[in-house]
Amino acid sequence: ASMEGGRLLDAKITLEQLVATHPDAEAVQLLGEVNMQLLKSPLLMPGKEYYAIQSGDYLQKIAKKFNTTVALLKAMNGLETDTIRLGDRMLVYNSHFSIRVSKSRNELDLLMNGTLFKRYSVGTGKFGKTPAVEFSIMDKIIEPPWTRPSDNRQIEYGDPENVLGTRWMAIKSADHPELTGFGIHGTWQRDSIGTQSSAGCVRMLNEDVEELFDLVPRKASVIIS
Repeated sequence: ASMEGGRLLDAKITLEQLVATHPDAEAVQLLGEVNMQLLKSPLLMPGKEYYAIQSGDYLQKIAKKFNTTVALLKAMNGLETDTIRLGDRMLVYNSHFSIRVSKSRNELDLLMNGTLFKRYSVGTGKFGKTPAVEFSIMDKIIEPPWTRPSDNRQIEYGDPENVLGTRWMAIKSADHPELTGFGIHGTWQRDSIGTQSSAGCVRMLNEDVEELFDLVPRKASVIIS
């Protein structure tokens, strides 16, 4: 159910206080829903501000300037196309998203300036294979092809053998450049979520990875513990 802006903001503040003291699953889930509803609406909330469109601006340039994504700019401003007009004011998101993954709990936390924004259930590597280091997002691909490890053959998106789901976010570690091939991706195997089920990557429900993909810019930090 939709709540008007003031009540949504009140709910956000109350839930954040609740989650900080008693992080039960229901409060955490509700906080995520309220945050997403606020974020993808024209309502103001912490982290959002107005920006006057300048000469030479286009959506990708503005997204880069504020370290956000074109998809989020479009959602917040109700834009159907990439067309923007000089002198118009648009809402921008000027905050810092980062990701933390818990291998023991098989949970991915989306943090805004270090505070829990939304929690997702994920699948992680079998036998704890996902490396517990700090990564950052290197690349983001919609409808990704998959390279099969056994013979290095490229399996196109849409092929039932392709295990990457609808989105792929490649992650790399500055401290551990030898760790290659890791990422966050979607899956069609819904029952593999919430368990240590993958070859090492972090897998999410397709609808969840699509939501995350649209929020988190390249270079965002991904800490796995």
